[in-house]
Amino acid sequence: MKFSRRHIPGIIAAVAVISIGGFVLARTLAPKPPPPLLTAIAQMGQIENAVLATGTLNPANVVNIGAEVSGRVVSMDVAQGDLLHQGDIIARIDPQRLMNDIQQAEGNIVQAEATLRDRSSMMEFGKAQMERQKVLVESGVTPRAQYESTLAQFSSYVAQMENQRVQIENQKLALEQRKLELAKATIRAPIGGIVAEVVSHKGDTLNVFREAPVIVRMADTRTMIVRAQVSEADIGKVKAGQKVYFTILGQPEKRRFATVKSTEVSAAGVSLDPTLTTGPPDAVYYNVTFETPNDDGMLMPSMTVEVHVVLGESINAITVPSQAVSRRAGGSATVQVVDRNGGITSRAVTVGLANNFRVEIKSGLKAGERVLLPDPDGAPAAAVASVTKGR
Repeated sequence: MKFSRRHIPGIIAAVAVISIGGFVLARTLAPKPPPPLLTAIAQMGQIENAVLATGTLNPANVVNIGAEVSGRVVSMDVAQGDLLHQGDIIARIDPQRLMNDIQQAEGNIVQAEATLRDRSSMMEFGKAQMERQKVLVESGVTPRAQYESTLAQFSSYVAQMENQRVQIENQKLALEQRKLELAKATIRAPIGGIVAEVVSHKGDTLNVFREAPVIVRMADTRTMIVRAQVSEADIGKVKAGQKVYFTILGQPEKRRFATVKSTEVSAAGVSLDPTLTTGPPDAVYYNVTFETPNDDGMLMPSMTVEVHVVLGESINAITVPSQAVSRRAGGSATVQVVDRNGGITSRAVTVGLANNFRVEIKSGLKAGERVLLPDPDGAPAAAVASVTKGR
């Protein structure tokens, strides 16, 4: 068959299509290579088993500072957030009424002392009369009844004078009480800390007989308390005295360490009174508390913290990823060890601490050895191993 020049391009195109189709068909029919091995190296490091919880920071000591005397607040010397030292002035109550009471008490003492002097003079007069009547009675000039009358009068003068002395002492005590009340009109900080809340303001009238007026609330933020909510599944693992550490959002890299102080018996937000129970909550949590120093002042009230209650830890441990360990009934465990040539050997190991990410290998494996991980598509390590061996 003869072809003209005009048929040559079509022939070339047909040959090309056939060649490409054959290549694609060959690629499709060719066997796929086995998937690459997923491995991890046994590492030497630290591992811990911990209960994770979310907590809230609050001052360990909050004090309500109120007034002990009634009156109008004439000055408020602090504002919310102020840092105070013990003895710093917080507020002042109008002292005029108290000063008037002091003047009145001082006047009462002066008057009582003048009365005492008068009683003393009367007693001396009665004593002289009694002694004179005694002589006259002994001489037979005056009847004994007259002497007894002057004796009774003298005894009355003595009693009046002693009573007046008691009244003077009472008046002096009243004066000291008025002075103490005047001192209390200047309200001072009983502790060092920050002003968490200002309740009363300048111009308010306080009545200590009708209610217990609160002027400010102070928080001692030098020591903070953390209440961490631990789930009911983990609360049985947490005990007083266990090591705990936490971080705050502003310093996620800084761990602050403390010790568990206590666990609360009642669940958070749940009353033990059966008459108040409205049904079980969706999730039950229990408060675990501990205290921590606030030396750098970074811990503020109501901050959210991430808490780790350490159940166990090992410092120099050989660890592998959790998925590399196959556990069997009876507590035995194995790992698939990959040698330098790609060969895979199943090896029994003894495991120690474990968390959601890594497992401690106490024996059966050395640091630096490579272990097989499961196929991410779901095939177990043994299946991957068999594919690798048959390659």
